[in-house]
Amino acid sequence: RLETVLHTLIEVLARITVMVAPAMPERASTMASALGRDDLLVQGALANRPCATITAGAELGELKPLFPRIK
Repeated sequence: RLETVLHTLIEVLARITVMVAPAMPERASTMASALGRDDLLVQGALANRPCATITAGAELGELKPLFPRIK
């Protein structure tokens, strides 16, 4: 069950990455790299693969903070 939940979370993050790309291309690129899917931001990347964009067991990269911390 935990594996399914985590895989679903990663899938949602991949889709969010594509959706925020027009407004925040640098942040989306950082997210795509952390997900190990630099090809997510290619035009139409999800058109041919609407489901399972992240392979089960794929290694994820380190995600640096996307936004600076406000003190």
